[in-house]
Amino acid sequence: MSSDKSSEVRTKRTSGRNTSGRRAGGRSGYKKNTGREDLFSAYLKTAIAVVAVVAVIAVIWLIVKPFRMRAEKARLETAVSESDALEITVDPEAEDGSGQAGRARIPDGMSVRYDTPGWQHDDKGWWYASDEKTFYVNGWFTLDQQEYHFDSTGYMDTGWTAIGGKGCYFDEHGVYDSAADNSRMIALTFDDGPGEYTNELLDLLEENDAKATFFMLGECVEQYGSETIPRMVKLGCQLGNHSYDHSDMTTLSLSAALQQFKDTDAQIAKYSGGAPASLIRFPYGSFNAELEKSIDKPSIYWNFDTQDWTKPDTYEMAQKVISNVEGGDIVLMHDIHENTITSCKTMIAGLREAGFQMVTLSELAAARGFDMEAGVTYYGFSDTDIAHGSVSDKKDGTEAADDAVAAAAAGTSENADIAAGDASGSQLTEEAANGDAGDSSTGDTGSYDESGSDDSYGDDSYDESYDESESGGSTDESDSEESSDSGGEDSASVYNDSAVADY
Repeated sequence: MSSDKSSEVRTKRTSGRNTSGRRAGGRSGYKKNTGREDLFSAYLKTAIAVVAVVAVIAVIWLIVKPFRMRAEKARLETAVSESDALEITVDPEAEDGSGQAGRARIPDGMSVRYDTPGWQHDDKGWWYASDEKTFYVNGWFTLDQQEYHFDSTGYMDTGWTAIGGKGCYFDEHGVYDSAADNSRMIALTFDDGPGEYTNELLDLLEENDAKATFFMLGECVEQYGSETIPRMVKLGCQLGNHSYDHSDMTTLSLSAALQQFKDTDAQIAKYSGGAPASLIRFPYGSFNAELEKSIDKPSIYWNFDTQDWTKPDTYEMAQKVISNVEGGDIVLMHDIHENTITSCKTMIAGLREAGFQMVTLSELAAARGFDMEAGVTYYGFSDTDIAHGSVSDKKDGTEAADDAVAAAAAGTSENADIAAGDASGSQLTEEAANGDAGDSSTGDTGSYDESGSDDSYGDDSYDESYDESESGGSTDESDSEESSDSGGEDSASVYNDSAVADY
């Protein structure tokens, strides 16, 4: 019995030891399994992170890709468009616009609004798109058996236009009129105003469907500009600059002379809608090469002096002009004299009855086939002037105004009829050889005297001194060079700024 109990006890102890061992072995295996799971979990997290990054990159790419594709497509389309445009553009047949129009790419500032091919319109005028990419420029264009002409910027020409040295007329619709007559066109020009009689003169012009060019003094614009210049613009008259106070420009420094014209342009612009004068005329017709080329506008002389400053009989003065004026002439008068306005009542109506058209200087020049250039002085556009080569001081690309002045002194050159007066041509009297005698009606003091002789500034010796200076050849343009064309004047400041800055 006792031995059986002892054996049972041993069996239980042995059994307990074995159970304890198994438990210990189980705890060791659990620890090993937990380490593997941690490692697997770390690998899994890393993989998930990598996948997430790749997914984010893929999403970003999907978002950006359409934009990149559109940009690339636009670049390719632009390249193709430019290539196409280069293939379909055509140079004008002639650089001066006298040949067939060319085809140029439509610039960014112009947009096709209507069907192509077809007419397009913007605030600058009419032009013709040959397709959605190109338009016609600088030459002739025939459509529906009608002839049109486009300038170098592509806009349709209207009115008188100088093309290849010939005056061509286009009606308001741009249609060329080969029958238009330019043989009876003249330019009436009035200096030294505006004044108290200018509005009366504007009435006469309006009643007779006539235009004129006014060379104005800055000091007079200050007084009368507000009531006259807007009317001039409305009637289609041309605005010219005659200096500020009518000083002889050759007696001033270059900077002071330029300042006179600059100040006058600023005054004119106040009443013209912002535009300065498009032409200049030197007081007394007195200038030199340096002055001429420093002012970026065409300079205007004259070839028919009425000498209205001497206050001739108004009827006789009118009849002399009507009977002796020639198509293409530039007629000199002064709108500050009452007798001039009285004479114009007969003169303007008589000229119209005689078949003359009174136009602006720019229109007259274009009708006679001339594009007036800055830095060049123009004397007249009559057949006589053209035949003698005396339209301007530009000869074969060089300036030669001194030839005209020398001719005036010698009385023998082909230019004598322009600079000095031609008794058998368009000039009235031998006194025209003195130049702008009419301009001696205004001097430097700035106070008019309408009651006495034409020595309006109260200097009895002024006319003689002026005559001497003019006939003696104070105008010297032998060294003058043609200045470049400005293309457009967007302000009154169109002069040599460096010279003005020295003033």
